[in-house]
Amino acid sequence: MPGSPAMKLTNAGTYGGGLVICGAAALYFLATTAGAITFTSRESTTATGGPVTNSIALIEEKGQEIWMMNQSHHGAMASSEKWDRLAIVVKKENGVKRARFYQLEPGPLSWNPKAREVPRRAACYTCHANGPRGIRPQSALAWHEWPKLVAWNLKIKTYGKIALEDPPATPGQTPVKFSGPMANERLKVAACTKCHGGSGPFARNALLRQQETAIHFMLKEGIMPPMGFKISPQERQEIEEFLAGF
Repeated sequence: MPGSPAMKLTNAGTYGGGLVICGAAALYFLATTAGAITFTSRESTTATGGPVTNSIALIEEKGQEIWMMNQSHHGAMASSEKWDRLAIVVKKENGVKRARFYQLEPGPLSWNPKAREVPRRAACYTCHANGPRGIRPQSALAWHEWPKLVAWNLKIKTYGKIALEDPPATPGQTPVKFSGPMANERLKVAACTKCHGGSGPFARNALLRQQETAIHFMLKEGIMPPMGFKISPQERQEIEEFLAGF
């Protein structure tokens, strides 16, 4: 009957469901709308320990996803030529995801496959063992940037293992990946190899000694191990010995 408690309850449920759907649609729109997120990095610092500013954008094209980043070691207000322009291009070919790292001449967060590459300031692989990494701001984000950050990190989390291209290094320039047995010694602690070097949708490439700075940061900040996993005192000791070079 019109106006009955049952009818009011039904209307309230319909209204509430509509709000949930509209809210989810709004979050999806905000998460997928083109545009960059700019923030102070929680992890990266300058050579003197100062803040590093990152501006990140995701460009999705047919068959590939391009993660663009402009990075400043000279403050957020530095002139454009002082920003490093970086890209990680992820392609899926024959069921296998592949990634290539680029350092490009300074410019906007837009993708041009013909853009001029410049010498790398750092070996990409020392931080990016599996291509794109989780985005971790130190500074606060605007309310409309949070859905985008969550969506991007979820995408990165569910990539699974990514085969990384390692082009030959130009003599005298920084390579993508360091060579040599010491730099490429694998971390074999059981708590880590469940994912890093494991299999499944959340698996990652194995961790190597050349990623020691990233490993130390993730442990120190409590980001690793992830929720639901634990490291025993013995395993933590094994990791510390690995990082110390033993």
